Amino acid sequence: MISYPNQKLYHIKKKIKDGDIFLMLKWEDYTAAAKNLTPSALNLYMYLAKNQDDYKLWFSSKDYCQTFNVVDKTYRNARKELLLKGYLKEGENNNVYFDAAGGYGETLDGLKEEL
Repeated sequence: MISYPNQKLYHIKKKIKDGDIFLMLKWEDYTAAAKNLTPSALNLYMYLAKNQDDYKLWFSSKDYCQTFNVVDKTYRNARKELLLKGYLKEGENNNVYFDAAGGYGETLDGLKEEL
């Protein structure tokens, strides 16, 4: 490992036990979301990103609100932001799709052009 002047060496420790949730996410996706989203929307992003790829989740806004100690309006604003910025997409029959890379943004841009 190369070191440079004025650097400090950080030692990272994570104790993981059976049943713990371990978050794995592409660093580029996370840093882009962190730059692009408000703190509330980033919390919702991370809440959804904690699940493995292709996982289906019966989402509960009540659980989300309790997890982050926020009111329902905060959740609704965060959800709206993720929809507008292309991280969420509404589907048919109460299906909602999450893309950690914000891949649904192209669809949103296309709709804006059509208008």
